[in-house]
Amino acid sequence: MSLILRHKPEVIRTQLDAHGWADVNALPAGIGKKYPINRDILEEIVRSDSKQRYAFNEDRTLIRANQGHSIQMDVGLPVTEPPETLHHGTAQRFSGSIGAQGLLPESRLYVHRSPDQETAEKVGRRHGVPVIYPVNAGQMHRDGSLFYLSSDGVWLTKELKLYKAFIDGLVERKDSMTARWVKGDGFPQTDDNKAKNDLFAALTPAQREVLAEILQDEHIAGIHDALAYINEMMDLDGLELYQDGESYPNDYFESLHYDFISRCDGDEWPE
Repeated sequence: MSLILRHKPEVIRTQLDAHGWADVNALPAGIGKKYPINRDILEEIVRSDSKQRYAFNEDRTLIRANQGHSIQMDVGLPVTEPPETLHHGTAQRFSGSIGAQGLLPESRLYVHRSPDQETAEKVGRRHGVPVIYPVNAGQMHRDGSLFYLSSDGVWLTKELKLYKAFIDGLVERKDSMTARWVKGDGFPQTDDNKAKNDLFAALTPAQREVLAEILQDEHIAGIHDALAYINEMMDLDGLELYQDGESYPNDYFESLHYDFISRCDGDEWPE
């Protein structure tokens, strides 16, 4: 069941939606070809699972895993302020790579953190001799990292690579083509542009620099205002943005438009 709802729904020829939900009837039909299972057994698995790994929707027509996915999706976990310290349990054999690269999600969408050392040790023992890493979650949160709390008490973080790439892509396009034309040889030589080019020809180089600066500022302001509107829609009207199953936050630094301006100014992304 974990394989189907977290990693490979195709093994029983079913699909997960963008939020990880599967048709509840597909599981007994698919799993039942190999293992004895019916709706009552499925209900008991969800009810009695000690880690609360699975959940039904309100009318119990859909089922999903609460976390642990390796395929892109958004299970709707709320962004939550973490305690000052969390713990990451793993096996001793992974210590070398963690020391070199830090804690990474590997095949999963999130890095999993435990609320206490005892839980982290249990997690580590599943993979070998346990090693526990303390995580300065409070400072990470203040530096801009997003934390999510699953229904089974596991704390999750992720890198938001697609969101960062989206904002940085806008930063790469922040230079106004119109401003370049004003500082250079003017607009393309067409009849429609003749009046503009005649105006530029009458300006001194210093005046053209000032006009180009104004146009450049307006170009950045246009991107900023568009992102501010999207942020307002996300805050007030429930707009959600997704890319390959990854949801975009509206407050990674502070807001989409703030992130854009901060990156334009050369600020680094929070680690």
